Amino acid sequence: MNFHDEYDTGMEDKFRLPFYKQGIPTSPQTPNQIQELSKAMNMGVKNVEIGTISPDVFETIPIQHFEEMRRLAKLSGAKTSLHAPIIDAAGFTQQGWSEQTRRQSEKHINSVLDRAYKLDPEGNIPVTMHSTGAMIPGDRYKRNKDGEMIKESILAVNRETGKLIDLNRKEKNSFFGGKESKSWGPKEQLESINAVEWDDKKLDLASSYNNLFYLDQELNNAMSEEYLTLKAKESMGIKSGIKNLNEDEKNKLERLNHNVKSVANRQRLYGEEIMKKVENMYDIFIKNKPHSTSSPKEKEQYQNDLTKLKKMKQEISHEEGMLDQQGLFQKMSEIKAPKTWVTSEEFNKEKTSDTISSNALYAYGKYGDKAPVISLENVYGDVVSSRADTLKSLIKEGREKFANKLVDTKGMDKKSAKQVAERLIGATWDLGHINLLRKQGFTEKEIIKEAKKIAPVVKHVHITDNFGFSDSHLAPGMGNVPIKEQLKEISKEAKDVRHIIEAGAYAGQFKDNPVPHTLESMNSPIYQYEAGPSWGNVRDVYGSYMNMGDILPNRYFSEFGTSFARLPKELGGQLWNEKSKFSGTPN
Repeated sequence: MNFHDEYDTGMEDKFRLPFYKQGIPTSPQTPNQIQELSKAMNMGVKNVEIGTISPDVFETIPIQHFEEMRRLAKLSGAKTSLHAPIIDAAGFTQQGWSEQTRRQSEKHINSVLDRAYKLDPEGNIPVTMHSTGAMIPGDRYKRNKDGEMIKESILAVNRETGKLIDLNRKEKNSFFGGKESKSWGPKEQLESINAVEWDDKKLDLASSYNNLFYLDQELNNAMSEEYLTLKAKESMGIKSGIKNLNEDEKNKLERLNHNVKSVANRQRLYGEEIMKKVENMYDIFIKNKPHSTSSPKEKEQYQNDLTKLKKMKQEISHEEGMLDQQGLFQKMSEIKAPKTWVTSEEFNKEKTSDTISSNALYAYGKYGDKAPVISLENVYGDVVSSRADTLKSLIKEGREKFANKLVDTKGMDKKSAKQVAERLIGATWDLGHINLLRKQGFTEKEIIKEAKKIAPVVKHVHITDNFGFSDSHLAPGMGNVPIKEQLKEISKEAKDVRHIIEAGAYAGQFKDNPVPHTLESMNSPIYQYEAGPSWGNVRDVYGSYMNMGDILPNRYFSEFGTSFARLPKELGGQLWNEKSKFSGTPN
């Protein structure tokens, strides 16, 4: 198996990734990260990503180990980064979403940042966090008959309750003329859900308002001429001290009074109910305001509708005189439905940006300019915040919220706050993860465009290979991920980033070191000055395991060991099955 056909000479001016820019992760399955770091140091690796995937495993790493790993890295001249355990920053669990869970995630991430700082207190250590820990599905695409990528399905989330609904593109039959059926996209379905829910609230308010209107008429009927006459007669009698009403009139007035009070009481209750419904609608509107990254048109529409709702709220109060029915319906029809239901992409952006902006503020407040860098990693292409546009939008939202918090709490000017936010929040771009978009029909060219879009916010890079259908973690060059092409685009914007080679699955399955394959595939220069031949050019000199066969079979290690004390017999060593001439015990 060869990975060098593209590069035939060491003088070619094509993309190369020097070994000093490459790194490897420690095993994510064990809390013994000191031992894992030592193994990497022994290999001469200069960039090591420490961390575990499981939060429970991560929590069993003693705090002293982080300090010891810092010393080990300093002694060897290596740099460390941290892969945070999988924590859903938005607040999702298998049971759904809750604000309480989001706040707990925020505290947990703060604790991770504290431990990351101990690994590297001086160098703004990159801390990679998954853009979603709960693997919530995002927007999913398919290619239409014209070759365009269109949304096939979305996951809708209720921003207040966290309830989820899957919306898939489907055929919709038309009742009122037109085509018999047409494609009904998930975006249109989402708008329909919001419109129907808002219309239900308007109809409910109108129903209460209508009941109140009829009660006004009923009250007018109850306050009949006979009632008013008896009431006036009673009043005159009270003033003069003379009993003007006989027993029959008293009884009749008592019945009429009871009827009037009953209607007035029901009228008061309906008035309170109307005000509560209006308050509820107003509250929904406030909670579902557009994001800071929403379009100016959407923000303007929202402000206009909010102003109308505030005015209606004032005019509808019973004390200031009720609006007539026609006036109410007119004003209600002018107010567009708020986004109570949003896509999972929008919801994850809103909640995750809340969390990471608070995390960044915590870290900056505690460690200042040396604070760790929060680097959000794209996961699989069909989950939230994992494509270039959605991840970039999330980072932009998080930066803006963090900058606003620096202005409000630290008194920092807007320009400086923005610079700090851009430095401490960014992206970890996983080249293998984005390749999984192939499952949805994305082409290699479109995947390379994803890297170009995300490049301006990249802080860290993960390199792994696969075939687009499973995150198989092969060594570079063993799948169809356009690695070099993506790195070319990223290198135009992101300078001096570390590239972590995630090929642990290949090493685990084939018991083979992926580093030689990586050096060859990435055309890494042999010498530090990068002007000479690359490892891909000298493959026939050092001998490839894949071409020459197993030149270091397991038998050599089982019989002779790996230390100088267990050399072959011809060089002064002794075989394990040979016994000592003095004691008879095995050597």
